[in-house]
Amino acid sequence: MDRAPFDSADLQLLQDLALVAAGLAAVDEADAIASGLQPLQPGRAGPVIAQALARLNAGRADDAVQCLAREPDRADNHEQAMQQSFLGLALHLAGRQSDSRRVLTAAAAHPAGGLARAMLGLGAEPAR
Repeated sequence: MDRAPFDSADLQLLQDLALVAAGLAAVDEADAIASGLQPLQPGRAGPVIAQALARLNAGRADDAVQCLAREPDRADNHEQAMQQSFLGLALHLAGRQSDSRRVLTAAAAHPAGGLARAMLGLGAEPAR
């Protein structure tokens, strides 16, 4: 029986492990897992978000900004809005409030920008 090397459950488990590493501020581990996930999930923001969260939890907000400022490969608008929401958070934690507000405001306009809207205190629904 032929089986793909990783099915969706395997990829989800790896993403979850990357987030656990991020929560522990284990930057090297989060990077290793995310680097393996990126080619398996082109266009997904999850791996880079895990890398950035590891840096935020390690007190390295400027490094998190650098991670999130990279243009995602082949990302759709939903994934871009998620990444931009986390970029807004990282900018805020890096002390760059005006940049944070600009990025969050742009992300909040997208239907997937619920996180950005919440950070701006606008509620969960996109403005109409």
